[in-house]
Amino acid sequence: MNKTRAELVTMQRAIAAGHPPTPASDGEFYWHPSKMRLGLRLYNSGKAIWIVKYRNGRGLEKTHRIGNAAVLNLTFAEDAAKKVLGKVALGEDPAGDRQKQRARPRLTVRAMCFRYIDEMSRSKAMSPRTVYNYRGHARNQLGALANLQADELSRADISNRIREILDTPPGKGWKPGGGPNVAHHMRSMLGTVYKMAMKDGLVDENPVEGTRRPEVVTKTPGQALTIDELGAIWRACETMAETSAARFKGNVWSGGKPTPANSIRADTVLMTLTEAARQSGISRQIIWHAIKAGKIKTVWRRDIPDEHPLKIRQGYHRRTYLIPAAEMRRFDEQRHGQMRSPQFEYSAIIRLLILTGARYSEMADLRWSEIIDLDAGVIHIKTFAQDGRRRLKSRGGKPKELELYLPQLAVDILKTVKPRPDCDTLFGGSERRPHRNRRRPAAEVPLMGRSGLDQSAGFKKELDQTIAASGDTVPPWKIHWLRHSFTTHLNEMGFDQRVIEAITNHLRREQIVSAMAAHYTHTKYPEAQRRVLEAWAQRIRNAADRVEVAAANVVQFQLKEQTHHDLSSRHCISQTSRPAAR
Repeated sequence: MNKTRAELVTMQRAIAAGHPPTPASDGEFYWHPSKMRLGLRLYNSGKAIWIVKYRNGRGLEKTHRIGNAAVLNLTFAEDAAKKVLGKVALGEDPAGDRQKQRARPRLTVRAMCFRYIDEMSRSKAMSPRTVYNYRGHARNQLGALANLQADELSRADISNRIREILDTPPGKGWKPGGGPNVAHHMRSMLGTVYKMAMKDGLVDENPVEGTRRPEVVTKTPGQALTIDELGAIWRACETMAETSAARFKGNVWSGGKPTPANSIRADTVLMTLTEAARQSGISRQIIWHAIKAGKIKTVWRRDIPDEHPLKIRQGYHRRTYLIPAAEMRRFDEQRHGQMRSPQFEYSAIIRLLILTGARYSEMADLRWSEIIDLDAGVIHIKTFAQDGRRRLKSRGGKPKELELYLPQLAVDILKTVKPRPDCDTLFGGSERRPHRNRRRPAAEVPLMGRSGLDQSAGFKKELDQTIAASGDTVPPWKIHWLRHSFTTHLNEMGFDQRVIEAITNHLRREQIVSAMAAHYTHTKYPEAQRRVLEAWAQRIRNAADRVEVAAANVVQFQLKEQTHHDLSSRHCISQTSRPAAR
């Protein structure tokens, strides 16, 4: 319905005063007399809005809402309609742009980070430790970026946040801090999240690209120990294994050696949990877990006769457990057969690392099911364990199985480890324990449980003290340096680089000479591994026994010369330019 300008002014004033006219139908249009297609739409409820209609570049009719007629008068609506039509004349589509803007996902940076970090935790592409660290940075290090819309984050925002983290002192304890390493990891987390968001179409660009990358501070770079220093460590491990005391379980936190009972109890005597712990020397917690697991048979106090002296003296207490002395003695004797020395296990792990150049987690979490043939010394470790957890370090979760053909010296060490009932691991605890953190919700704590012997249990300090007590001198060193030393010395002995990288699980398919060989060759050089590791084991044994061997007598082994492709610069494998194993 067309109206004059005066009539539209009158209607707008009535609407603003709260007395709108009654439309002929709900949503009736009242058009401006000019050709700008400006109109007033009035509803039965009294609500009225200014609109303007136009045709976009494709010839489609669009309706653009200007605003509430109770607030905006006709003059303002006319000016707004002229601006809209001006944009249309320049080829723009105001209504379409508004629809696109509203259709954009309303997602903050924090919400998007947690969304994709949860996807990472369900995927095998990233290790649980990386996902756990990403979650911590998303919670503690985003700062003012957390509440920004994900598609509005700019490079300037990220650079300012990186600068704030660099100026923040390092944290203490559980308190998050700052520094170059924290800023670097926060930037890496944001970059990974935005790459995933770009693939899903949530954002059009990655604002992290082009920002300043903080320089990571490395406290101590990797080094290689000398042969004499490796021999000193080996001798200290043998001393630790001989002088260590056995415990009930391989982990140092699982209780100490049992103490003798302070009295002798008859087999028919019923003891409380506290009395059983005092008599056996086993902690109450271990006894309680054994009761719940059904390993100790108990009697409820409510089931004993009323005339029993124990019930007369101590009352009813229907849910109190009573343990017969004979049952407790049987459980104690059974556990004596399972007593392990954590220092002995740690010394065995260190010696295996020296002989094989493996990572600590690869040997500390070794399973009996991964030992294919103990007498032959064949070990096959898969990328993922049976529970789905990552067993080996692998980029992107790609299959990268480790096959080792151990020397006889390593086989003799493994034979000293006795299997435990219902336990697949050689060292440490029998189960994979979930990582616990009371400061974080249970749903947000990734399962990063570890089995095997924990590396941070203080055994390294005991080993250093044993080395110092023996009179040997070894400068401060790290466990991973054994891997650096293994690779460095084997290269110096002249062994083929492909065999060394097959042992350390760094062999890449592109290192095979030709494209055909890269596609069809799936060998880990078993015979070459045996010869290399036997020669290396003999050299370590001589260093531990302080036997000097001339350099000319060191056994060297190289693979058979390949075809003419080996001589080309494109396919030649250099043995001198390769860095030490990571």
